[in-house]
Amino acid sequence: TVSLWADGDILPSFNRQLVKSVIRSISKLVHLCKETPDTDRFDVVVLATLRPPHTDSLHLENANITCEDGFIKTNNSCRTNNSKIYAVGECAGCQHSAAFAITQGRVAAESACGLDSEIDSICIPQVVWSSPEIAQCGEFDDANTVAVRWGNSGLAVALGQQQGITVLSFDPSSQMVLGIGIAGLGATEMISEGVLALEMGATLYDLATIVRPHPTRSELLTEVARIALTSL
Repeated sequence: TVSLWADGDILPSFNRQLVKSVIRSISKLVHLCKETPDTDRFDVVVLATLRPPHTDSLHLENANITCEDGFIKTNNSCRTNNSKIYAVGECAGCQHSAAFAITQGRVAAESACGLDSEIDSICIPQVVWSSPEIAQCGEFDDANTVAVRWGNSGLAVALGQQQGITVLSFDPSSQMVLGIGIAGLGATEMISEGVLALEMGATLYDLATIVRPHPTRSELLTEVARIALTSL
């Protein structure tokens, strides 16, 4: 038996529809505890929480570098308040995101070479390697967010993945895509299209008119965009 304890919301930075979809799936395999029992016995305990910074030994105060709660403060070019020093990754507050850290490294290197390079965190994908996978990018406005279940996809049903979900958030005035989220098998691969959509300033019409291979789970991005258009 596997038991899961959570202090507050699970994955608070993720769209709640995505998280609920995964919780429904894992609840068939694990026991979800909302209140901690007085006593219990376990063979193995795994603690998944925020990873604290270990920057004290660096004596950053000698370089007049500003920190907050141990994390090094940087601007969008990954430069600290000391113009000769850059910081990337977890020491700069990038928690559990290799993609973000890699991008920070590139931006820092380009900036140090004199290029005008900045990072846009909105376009950085967030992923969880759970089963099913969760992936999202952008921002989500609950009032303007639509979703489609993977039960609408013949391929997803054939793969036994009908519990998956694709979520899209948009600006009703401009019809710009604001955020895309996916929960299900292959979500961490499919989210790349969402990142590209945000980078290029895609609209609902852009996504709704893409011709895709059939049957594929990526077709659900087209379907959810069409649902959003009909809601306007």
